[in-house]
Amino acid sequence: MNKALLGCLCLFVYTQVAALTVNLQVQNETCTYANGSVFAAVSGGVPPYAYLWGGGETTDGLVDLSAGMYSVTVTDSEGTQSTEQATVLSENYGDIFYNYPHSYCPGQNYREFFFPPGQPDLDVSPWSSSLGIIAEVPPPTAPGNYYLDPGPIPPGSGQLVSFWDVNGCSGTLSFTAGYPLTSWPTFNVVDVQGSCTNFPSGKVTFTSSPDVNVDTYYVLRPEGGTDFDYVTSFQIIGPDLFAFYSLPPGNYWLKNRLGMTYSFLQGGTCSSDSVLVTIPNYGTTCGNIAGSTYMDYNGDCIDTEADAMNVVVEIQPGDIYTTSNGSYSVVVPNGSYTLSTNGAAIAQSCPASATVTGNNAYANIGHQPTIPLDVAISLNSGPARPGFELQYYMHLENLSSSSSGATTTTFTFDPTITFIAATPTPSAVGAGTITWNQPALSLFQDRDFHIRMQVPPDVGLIGTELLASATVTTADTDGDPANNTATAAITVTGSYDPNDKTAHTSSRASDALFLIDHDVWVDYVIRFQNTGTDTAFNIIVTDTLPATLDPATITLVSASHAHSWLVQGQGTLKFIFPNILLPDSNVNESASHGLISFRIRPRQPVVAGTAITNVANIYFDFNPPVITEPSVLVAEFSTGVSTYSSEAMLVSPNPSSNGFHVALSGQRAAQLSLRDLNGRVVRVVSVQNERIWMDTAGLASGTYIVEAISSAGNNFRSVVHIINP
Repeated sequence: MNKALLGCLCLFVYTQVAALTVNLQVQNETCTYANGSVFAAVSGGVPPYAYLWGGGETTDGLVDLSAGMYSVTVTDSEGTQSTEQATVLSENYGDIFYNYPHSYCPGQNYREFFFPPGQPDLDVSPWSSSLGIIAEVPPPTAPGNYYLDPGPIPPGSGQLVSFWDVNGCSGTLSFTAGYPLTSWPTFNVVDVQGSCTNFPSGKVTFTSSPDVNVDTYYVLRPEGGTDFDYVTSFQIIGPDLFAFYSLPPGNYWLKNRLGMTYSFLQGGTCSSDSVLVTIPNYGTTCGNIAGSTYMDYNGDCIDTEADAMNVVVEIQPGDIYTTSNGSYSVVVPNGSYTLSTNGAAIAQSCPASATVTGNNAYANIGHQPTIPLDVAISLNSGPARPGFELQYYMHLENLSSSSSGATTTTFTFDPTITFIAATPTPSAVGAGTITWNQPALSLFQDRDFHIRMQVPPDVGLIGTELLASATVTTADTDGDPANNTATAAITVTGSYDPNDKTAHTSSRASDALFLIDHDVWVDYVIRFQNTGTDTAFNIIVTDTLPATLDPATITLVSASHAHSWLVQGQGTLKFIFPNILLPDSNVNESASHGLISFRIRPRQPVVAGTAITNVANIYFDFNPPVITEPSVLVAEFSTGVSTYSSEAMLVSPNPSSNGFHVALSGQRAAQLSLRDLNGRVVRVVSVQNERIWMDTAGLASGTYIVEAISSAGNNFRSVVHIINP
């Protein structure tokens, strides 16, 4: 038998260790400020490494070094050593690049701030010591300052200049010079909320226009204080609309200051003129209710989900109202309150209450969706006159708390007029139709459309009614398609009142009557025009709602310009157009117009014969308000009334002085009466004519309701404005 020869195979591995190498990385010292550093970068050998510097230090680097020579010995785990040395030099700052120009006060020298690294001697709040040098023009005389020596500095130009510090350390700075401040913004206080004595709950809301630049800061300081005692509770509400809040009672000065953050470095006192604001003292028997409005999808009544937007909060008892875009705050007398809300596609699902005893009480209000998706569209227009532009405004809004999917918006217009332009740019423009294809509307999101049309210069068009409509479709199913279409009818006129307020009921059956058994809403449109001689910077429209309208049901419909709105107290509605820059009609007639519209319900129950009267006050900057003619609707049942259109009843002249004629379309009048807005009959005429004269001599100027009964027994109502000498 053969024997196998057994053997073995051996593998030998030879590993060569790289040589231990030390490289020193040096940061030189700036002048004599002992801010140099040396760090050892080690490679090779067998880690870990041990460090030993000439001064006995055992870290991998040294900091805060003065100029000089430094050495280190590095030892690896096998005992292998390597020694290196390096020199730290003392040098000037070198080249610094800084490009954040600041404005400077009128009459003062230009000052610039730049921050070279490693300057430990300067420690000025709120910055750390690393921010470095303050540079000035011209060189300062006080010791310890730093200065530039650039020669003349043209504003806004790029400069490369030399600078020195107190120890003679120098460098070069590349920067862009700022601009001298030439004007200050104008303040307009639009709302003041008082404060309880024992709880700082005051608030001042203001507009500021035009925006000067990023270097200016709003300051609200207590009377008798300095600019550095300013209020820090500051809020941006909307475009060019701001507020200071949590204010105790007292007087405050509202101003604008250049470089509030830097002013103690500039050493200047550059600020705008002050506006005195008084926060009324509500005494010790009040407090504040604050909280959030939110969507409570999971039903736990805890605010961890999306905000519920554009919500009116009603506080009872007291008929107190406020608005919420996710949060709200309102001052109330001491007491216990219940809070409720009203929304188009959401409903309050969590009860809310608060007890105020001179404190800040909190009440968050949860909501559930009532419709999975509800997108609404509205349409309004400015005046139509031969030869002038006709402006249409569409407002598209997701009233619900879910996404709409892609949207298609279509505007159809009368063939009499022609298209000029639209914002945003349409996807397609056809014969009588304009279309926008747009992405989804997120929850509570809205969009505005501005459409410019041209009315032909034909006076024969006066009296013609121009019809337009707007429609929106959504990729996702809309739960309430009834509000996906809107219409607008405007009659071509010659002369007109550029500031007016009109009312339309939801049934659109009459411009004079609110039909109790048909109508639900009243749609108000407030139009305004700048007919002055200069640009209007801020416009505020106020509407103190009558007791016949329910403030809790307000819904914004459309507007011509960016704005903010609020409802407060027992039903005061404000629309604020900050920095609107509305040109006067002499400069740009077509752009001098604007409007705002809203929808509201009457308080229930509505009693027949009730007159719903409403006016608007339009403030152009600091001018006295323009007060619109009253808009009057009379509540009535539709039973037995064959027509409700005020157009079937001609009242002329209107406004009238001493008397007016009345004519019914195609019918004879049997009796004519005139009522004041309290429902009291002040004149009665019994005739058998087609055209009747109503004498108004001796009546007080104001708005009256004209009632006519035809010989066929049909009822007519209209409104007449009487202006008696």
